Amino acid sequence: MFEPFTSEAKASLEHAGREARSLGDGTVGTEHVLLGVLRAGEARTLDALARAGIEREALRKRVRELFAGDDASS
Repeated sequence: MFEPFTSEAKASLEHAGREARSLGDGTVGTEHVLLGVLRAGEARTLDALARAGIEREALRKRVRELFAGDDASS
């Protein structure tokens, strides 16, 4: 049987849904997927971030800051 998603991808998408709910959003957007990927902490993703000089928690915090007030800035 064809499985289109790895277990890491599934975990990231589940985390994305939780992130959307925690921000009070009714749908999952790209910002939630990014947060879900960061929360899942898949090794290849963390390695890529580290090589780019990006700290996971700093990025996660900044994305949440930007999108938590999304309605207020519109």
